[in-house]
Amino acid sequence: MRFVAFSDIHYSNYATGVTSEDVAAVERQVTDYCLAQSIKVVLFNGDRFLSHQPNDYDRLLADREQRHRNDSGILTFSLTGNHDYWGKGATSGHSNRFAKELWADYHQNLVIMDEPKSYSHEGTAMIVHALPAGFEFDMKNYQIDPDRFNVLVFHDLLAGTVIDVQSQFKMEQGMNRDSLDHSCFDMVLGGDVHIPQKIEFKNTVGGYIGSCIFQSRRDRGDSRGFIDVTLSDTKQHKTTFIESRCPCFVDCEWDVTKLGFPSSLMIEQYVQSVWERSCQGNIVDLVFKGTRADLDAMPKDYLEKMKAELKARRVNPPMKVQPMNIVSGVTQMVKSVTAQEDLDVFIKSGKVDLQGLDPTRLLEKGQKVLKSL
Repeated sequence: MRFVAFSDIHYSNYATGVTSEDVAAVERQVTDYCLAQSIKVVLFNGDRFLSHQPNDYDRLLADREQRHRNDSGILTFSLTGNHDYWGKGATSGHSNRFAKELWADYHQNLVIMDEPKSYSHEGTAMIVHALPAGFEFDMKNYQIDPDRFNVLVFHDLLAGTVIDVQSQFKMEQGMNRDSLDHSCFDMVLGGDVHIPQKIEFKNTVGGYIGSCIFQSRRDRGDSRGFIDVTLSDTKQHKTTFIESRCPCFVDCEWDVTKLGFPSSLMIEQYVQSVWERSCQGNIVDLVFKGTRADLDAMPKDYLEKMKAELKARRVNPPMKVQPMNIVSGVTQMVKSVTAQEDLDVFIKSGKVDLQGLDPTRLLEKGQKVLKSL
């Protein structure tokens, strides 16, 4: 039994430079991969959109890609994630309710999993046991079929899960993984957490699929993609990670005072050596430091020239400027604003949609993560 699984695709236009079209291209990559490999089943583990109330254009793109896979004869089991709800809970309805209630006749190859129960579809050797976001796990909700492959999919955060790439910070709170650890499941696959990672089960196997797109600079240095899974009667299951073709984030740290402004070749070599990636098609942050005079001497068309020569999606100006001050004849570095202060200003600016979250509690949680960096 072979299938592809992807998760947390989060259609949106991001301020960082990732666009809804980039996201749609990744979902099309999933479909094209299935067609090329003759794979007939896809599992989607939730969060089609970033916003709880996506705009019409994002809905159009997401529905188009979902419909294209359906019309291509590929069966999709689609789980409801927390971002798919119109509000904050399952009772508010979700972004796939129209496909389920109004357009079901047009989606013969789409199974919407918005209840905690077992789902199946004619012609597949797999039964999918779904735990959508917002529900508690209860084994009584599921009917195990010993003659078929049984896969549990969930959308939630497990305690002990890594949620930050650079610091490897692990979430202390969350679901207990033991509640999902049952030998009757051939595999357990999670959504909600964007970092792909193995879950240390004792009685079964599984992990977080991870997001298939790069959303922000926080994802720098991580992998994003989907998985190709083959289930075996002998329990020798095989999982292959396929990297997404989505713009990612790289940076180049450079001392302008000592080395001058780097050429595109120097930037490309730096990125290749540090991030093992190319600048082409990606979002490049130039993190320059030096005296104020040297930094201000950047040629007027420098960023545009670098973008063209690197063939980058975007080249951003200095993200972390460290100007030099002369104090009593001694050269000193000006202390930069801390990450915690940046977060405080950002949250309180009124320019970010907190989606009903308490700003004070959000800052408290964010500062805990920042202190661990």
